[in-house]
Amino acid sequence: MIRTIQTVTGLLLAALVFASCQTPVTNPDEPGTGQMKGFVFTWQGAPVENASVTTDPTTRTVRTDKDGKFLIPIVTEGNYRVTATHAVFGTGGVSAEVKARKNTLVDIVLGHTGGGNNDSTGNNDSTGNNDSTGNGGLLVHLKLDGNALDAQGTLLPGEIDGATPTTDRFGNPGKAMKFDGQDDAIRFSSTQRAELAGLPITWSFWMQPQRTALGVPDMQAPLGLYLHPVGDGIVFMWENGKFASIYTSTGFRNYVRLNKELPADGRWHHVVMRVTSEGMEVFYDGNAAGRAQWSGKPTTALSQQPLHLGIVRSINRTDPLRPFAGAIDDVMIYNRPLTNDEIARLYRRR
Repeated sequence: MIRTIQTVTGLLLAALVFASCQTPVTNPDEPGTGQMKGFVFTWQGAPVENASVTTDPTTRTVRTDKDGKFLIPIVTEGNYRVTATHAVFGTGGVSAEVKARKNTLVDIVLGHTGGGNNDSTGNNDSTGNNDSTGNGGLLVHLKLDGNALDAQGTLLPGEIDGATPTTDRFGNPGKAMKFDGQDDAIRFSSTQRAELAGLPITWSFWMQPQRTALGVPDMQAPLGLYLHPVGDGIVFMWENGKFASIYTSTGFRNYVRLNKELPADGRWHHVVMRVTSEGMEVFYDGNAAGRAQWSGKPTTALSQQPLHLGIVRSINRTDPLRPFAGAIDDVMIYNRPLTNDEIARLYRRR
């Protein structure tokens, strides 16, 4: 299959982002140049028309259209500071690197500057000390509303490779992402924050596995921060007919793992993995599903792998992890152990 790699653009709900697309740019008369384009939004995600967008150095100014889009067609290769200003909505900025014959996507949230560490509204910061549910410690929230943007601003935009928008668990079209089980994936170029696999940790997500006559095939892995079978990081997968939640470090010398049955009924299910120095607890649909103790000693995972959805990388050619078939929504990562009540509230939230 010929893959078409789509770089995400969409409403930014929490933080500035930028990413480099892989679409070639043709500038035959301007060697060593690329193209810069993007969107300007308010903090609430509304596009801003007629905002002034300026690059520094090599100062150049353009205006956004009615959809908040802007385009600078010929930009010399190098590093830039890109600033957007509007008389009503204020100023925002982001750093961007332009490469020759490439598109560089620059999305700017007005009232937000820097690398996601702070914002002028006080509603959020990169440590996750506050989030919309009132629970502290939220590092990452991938709403997957037809895009791969992190509402917390910890991760740069993900690269969508074949995955498509689908209906979420509430019946809302375009509010989750579907994976075909062949080669669809969403990849994040960098984990950005070592805390994503820190200890303690809580991972929460919704998924709708595509079942077959035999249930869900073994070795399917919907998401992970992991390189199989190296044994360092976090991964979720089916094995021997059960759904495995795995936190491992130092080549499986120290790990905690729980294998539990998860209904293969074609419905949406909420999965939470909570790991502390005391062990692992897993919750399905708001209820405790099981507990596991450490094998070895509690040790923080040191995986340098990017976060993957749909496909988790494997170097095992004889028994690789399989691409996931189904839908995923609302991936959330906390840098602390959520309480049982908080997990139940996550399951009930709309």
